[in-house]
Amino acid sequence: MDANKGLTITRGQKLWLALAVIGAGVSLWILLVAGTVWQDLLKQKNEVDQLKLKVKIINELETDKEVLGQRSTELEDFLVKGEEGVAEVAKALEQTAARSGVEVSLSFEDFPEKVDIKGKYQLGLGMNVQVVGTYQAVINWLQQVERLPYFVQLVEVKIGLPRLSGGVKADFNGTVYLKNE
Repeated sequence: MDANKGLTITRGQKLWLALAVIGAGVSLWILLVAGTVWQDLLKQKNEVDQLKLKVKIINELETDKEVLGQRSTELEDFLVKGEEGVAEVAKALEQTAARSGVEVSLSFEDFPEKVDIKGKYQLGLGMNVQVVGTYQAVINWLQQVERLPYFVQLVEVKIGLPRLSGGVKADFNGTVYLKNE
């Protein structure tokens, strides 16, 4: 019987053991609840940080939109109006050719088409230009064309030798942008 007496638990010990098990269970439950709350807080903090970043991006986009609006208004000054405007561009191209020492031949398409410029449609009149002269004279002509107060875009360039004279022959295809009316 002495062997059984060492293994028996008194009523007080049973009570303390039960309280310890309950305490451990409550502690685990509190840890699980606290972990869930902590994860929710982290998730909410991340969402707030993402929203702050989006607000910052929106503010930057609004600033960019204002700048773009101002620059768009400035660009409109470079757009030509109707046939008179196209005639002015042709005259300016011919004058730059005379100053540069090149021969120029111009042709324009009959009707303007809408050209997509980064999501905004703008009227553009197709233009073909043939320039013949020395290489340096053609380069000088191009530099003068870049300084003209018109929105002219030369996109396709072919350079070769002319059939009857020395120097180079350059063919340009491009667009003269018109005011949308």
